[in-house]
Amino acid sequence: MVAKRNDDEIPFGGGAYFPMDTSCWSEIDPIIVKLHGEVLHLLATNFIQEIREMKITEAEYALLRVISFFTPENHISREAMNKLNSFKLKYINAFNAVVYYSNPGLQAIEISKRVSRLIGLLPVIEQATRLVDDAFVTATLFNWADMQGSLPYEMYMKKNDNTSAQISSFTLF
Repeated sequence: MVAKRNDDEIPFGGGAYFPMDTSCWSEIDPIIVKLHGEVLHLLATNFIQEIREMKITEAEYALLRVISFFTPENHISREAMNKLNSFKLKYINAFNAVVYYSNPGLQAIEISKRVSRLIGLLPVIEQATRLVDDAFVTATLFNWADMQGSLPYEMYMKKNDNTSAQISSFTLF
């Protein structure tokens, strides 16, 4: 867990790490920085710093991950949403118990504040998930890894870049 190890990198899947220090980003492929920079900044400033400051425990972190996993999306059936919500409630109750029993010296109000602060991190994870999904859904659907040339880069990576040519300015056939 990045918060416990005090690393200055954010772990990615497959054993890859991305430095939180933006001055190190010049050594990384600009396409990777463009794809991941926003989510990395979000996580570094609104999640990792917060859990380091709070000295989150392994159990709290594990339960936050489970709670996040069982947070339903709107595009599922009502029955599936009800099941996910019941699982989520079970783990929220376990989370509350872990925080309570792990901090016997804290008053009820301090425990409540800790629980609220930690649960308040879940929207950050949901926002980061959406950012990553936005970046990769299109790339996966259209198998951009096999595409040659710079068209995917121009169309997707520079879509919000006002300095590049707009798609409407291209003449087709």
